[in-house]
Amino acid sequence: MNKRAYAKINLGLKVVSKRADGYHNLEMIMVKIGLYDELIFSKSNDIEVVCENIDMKKNLVYRVALYLKSKYNIDEGIKIVIKKRIPMDAGIGGGSSDAACTINALNKIWKLRMNLEERKKIANHFGSDIAFFIDGKPSFVSGTGEKIRKIECKNNFNVLIVKPSFGCSTKQIFTMVDSFSSKGELTSLEDALKIGDINLVSKNLVNDLERALKKDERFKEINKIKKELIKNGANGALMSGSGSCAFGLFSDKKVMEEAYKYFKNQNYEVYMSKTIG
Repeated sequence: MNKRAYAKINLGLKVVSKRADGYHNLEMIMVKIGLYDELIFSKSNDIEVVCENIDMKKNLVYRVALYLKSKYNIDEGIKIVIKKRIPMDAGIGGGSSDAACTINALNKIWKLRMNLEERKKIANHFGSDIAFFIDGKPSFVSGTGEKIRKIECKNNFNVLIVKPSFGCSTKQIFTMVDSFSSKGELTSLEDALKIGDINLVSKNLVNDLERALKKDERFKEINKIKKELIKNGANGALMSGSGSCAFGLFSDKKVMEEAYKYFKNQNYEVYMSKTIG
């Protein structure tokens, strides 16, 4: 079985409060994009995950497969080959998407008969973004990622992803958060998505973690990328999630293609894609 695990971007991310357990309550608007990892599942006597430059036993996919095998007393293994296309430590959900893809695939392969909510519950056991990818529809996501409400997106948008030479640790970025937002501040963005107006969507792009990261030298580079995305024709630009990727929304695909060439010539990792609504 071959499956695609799609990346995501955060069109909106607000940090609402810090919880007693050290995590943060968030409000986010998340959409999948066409950039994906490929996962290949085949029969095996053991749990085996093959992915270049990744320690198998620290990999989320390995941990998910091992957990499901134990939880449901499965007497066979699985070999999972991951062909990475989504950059790591980039804020676009590659690892989380791979984990969700594994939950969905093993549910079929091992005939576990988990419904959507059961699969999301398993996902929340392993990380805050994974449950979103179980279904993968455009969503308003809150709490620590466990509360998911589907939203309407009238149009899909051209997206250019630009990654600098460094990555960002989600855990580290959240330690820099020292101020919080009010709930309900993503209403205008959600309304813009319903209308499908790229200029209105671009006007309401927001990520509180940019503010947190401003204390860090890395933000200078991320902010530079955002400015150059706008200079090269993007309707709007934002850091996705906890970074380090920034993305630009483009109404004109040809303009995006020219921007792609510009960033490639500057030796950035660059990916042309589109939102999936």
